[in-house]
Amino acid sequence: NRIGDLGRNLMSDMGGVYTLGTSFGTRVHHNIVHDVNSLNYGGWGLYADEGCEGVVFECNLTWNTADAGMYQHFGTGCVARNNIFGPSRENGALRLKPVTKEGIAPSFDFCRNLCYNPAGCFVAKGSDEVAGVRSQNLFFGPEDDCGFDGKAFDEWQSAGHGRGNVFADPKFADAAVGDVTLAKDSPALALGFVEFDWRAAGRRSRDW
Repeated sequence: NRIGDLGRNLMSDMGGVYTLGTSFGTRVHHNIVHDVNSLNYGGWGLYADEGCEGVVFECNLTWNTADAGMYQHFGTGCVARNNIFGPSRENGALRLKPVTKEGIAPSFDFCRNLCYNPAGCFVAKGSDEVAGVRSQNLFFGPEDDCGFDGKAFDEWQSAGHGRGNVFADPKFADAAVGDVTLAKDSPALALGFVEFDWRAAGRRSRDW
């Protein structure tokens, strides 16, 4: 699906793709979510709301979102892998809410994703309180001292929250216009990222 122009600064607490509750076997994939603008809060790309469990998000592209490209309110056993998370005004690519419900501690795996954000934030504060693997991701944008849960990238890595990640230019064809085609020598490919056809998402011309 191609999902865009949502919220329009009139709605809050919403995202491009919304999931809720226990959903083992659910796979959210090959969607483009772009231009999500909230009124007061929210405006996520992929939104795993309360109690999400067992959902896999892969091969999605989010671009120009008000809040994080990937947000889990609380839940466990969910995975985001091989996605491209583009510019967001707040909280970058990943935001996780560290809430334990009915004795179930939250968890979330975030692996082999490309995270590009000219605003400079990549992992929202509080996200590291949620258990899970954060590995083989590529991050790129302005380097600052608090873009990774309040830490600089090197500090975040050394704290054990992200192993095998790199901060490097992914070599998009033209990020300014949203062309995220990778150059053959992109460091993302060396991390194991698998390119997917993001141009194929959306409506087709068809005789009904």
